[in-house]
Amino acid sequence: MERTASRFDAKAMTGVVCGRRHLDEEAFVEACGRAAAGYRAMGLSRGSTVALLMRNDTEFLVAQSAATLIGCHAVPLNWHSSPQDLAFILEDSAATILVAHADLVPALRPLLDPQVVLLVVPTPADILEAYNLPDSAGAVSEGDRNWPEWLALFEPLPVESFARGGGLGIFYTSGTTGRPKGVEREPLDAQSAAKLQKVVNELFGLDHEEPARILVPAPIYHGAPNFFANRGAAPGSLCVLQPRFDAERLLALVARHAITHVYMVPTTMLKLLELPPGIRAKYDLSSLRRIIHSAAPCPPDVKRRMIEWLGPIVFEFYGGTECGTITLLDPLDALEKPGSVGRLLADCELKVCDEAGRELPAGEIGEIYARNFNTPRFAYRHLADKQSEVERGELVSIGDVGYMDGDGFLFLCDRKRDMVISAGVNIYPAEIESALIMMPDVADCIVFGIPDETYGEALCAHVEPKPGRHVDPAQITGWLETKLAKYQIPKSVVIDPRLPREESGKIMKRRVRDRYWEGANRKI
Repeated sequence: MERTASRFDAKAMTGVVCGRRHLDEEAFVEACGRAAAGYRAMGLSRGSTVALLMRNDTEFLVAQSAATLIGCHAVPLNWHSSPQDLAFILEDSAATILVAHADLVPALRPLLDPQVVLLVVPTPADILEAYNLPDSAGAVSEGDRNWPEWLALFEPLPVESFARGGGLGIFYTSGTTGRPKGVEREPLDAQSAAKLQKVVNELFGLDHEEPARILVPAPIYHGAPNFFANRGAAPGSLCVLQPRFDAERLLALVARHAITHVYMVPTTMLKLLELPPGIRAKYDLSSLRRIIHSAAPCPPDVKRRMIEWLGPIVFEFYGGTECGTITLLDPLDALEKPGSVGRLLADCELKVCDEAGRELPAGEIGEIYARNFNTPRFAYRHLADKQSEVERGELVSIGDVGYMDGDGFLFLCDRKRDMVISAGVNIYPAEIESALIMMPDVADCIVFGIPDETYGEALCAHVEPKPGRHVDPAQITGWLETKLAKYQIPKSVVIDPRLPREESGKIMKRRVRDRYWEGANRKI
């Protein structure tokens, strides 16, 4: 049964914890068995699809795991997406069932196909509190199927009835350049599961059966946090989900549950470093074995400060939904190779190519094509033409630009779509952002191209000051002039008190950039 997490047994817990809720291993397996039995009773079989529209919650992992255990596809939905995009994904993925938190249902309900079975999870009180929602928002509406009541109707499916190897789910891209694209993988058989386990072992620094106590503060509708959460839900391990990221609360959870591994993004690390030293010193973090981060370039100074604080336990990986995890950077290499995202993992291949597809030598910048051959091949759902556009042989591009140095370390310059071409010169905004973020009064920033009649594109920066700090455009320009080339200095600087963000903390750059291109009759 689900129970309230007790402060007296927190370091011995296994299973899944989120907020004030704890599903121990037995209860987690039972709940997965009930959900799987319910799915089958509704006619689902191998290859069917279950969509998930939930914030971080124990029930997210129950609903997802139950689908995977009987060979169904689980499709996590980004609840920040527009109702129109969500409705598109439900149709494109052929979802039979949608499991959703109660507070997220009203916006989608008018567009929901009546053929999709809706199972509504009461939104827990701690999630409502985290998002400043009223208690009424968490209640299941009359006439909707109530998830806990629905689960209680079924006897748990016995373990031997589960399918031998499920799918890896279907993860949809953000849709910043059109409709979201569903990335679907071949189902896991015993051999491919064993190969994939090699990646997990190397990433976590663990043996296959070794327990881990994993904290995930990022939304698990994203691929990487979802991957970490599921490793934490493995037998003998613990998965702790934060309903919503809070820096000091993260430290308290590490200390309380003797956390060994934390998944982070660079923004998470910045927020932790901004905590007063006295706050950071309050909590026993000695259980930590690895902090593992990805998702966005990490300023080298942030990495260095994290290592100085916590020791050589800060690891970084690079990859993508389509190509799998490609590189790993350990903390000592991070100090010697600041700005790198690491060297290739075993059974991985990577090429840096020019526009004509020719492989470039070390040190030259081009588009990155890669693949982890431990990961099953992917396919864009219903978009074979899009897939052919990003493939070169067995390798695939996820749209990043970078270079390999002579020692085999990969460095990212930017997203290909974010590269600015001004007067024929390729400019990589990520380099400028990395310089800006080191300015003492700057909390965060974005740099992008805007229309320019003379040069095609000009650089624009939106800068968010730290709370209570003041910074003006002239100060920003002066700071950058001491660190960058003249052509890298933004022509326009905007002080933006609150940059728009996803729940993961990632800034929604395209939302800001697109304002400047409205009516320009072009996008680049």
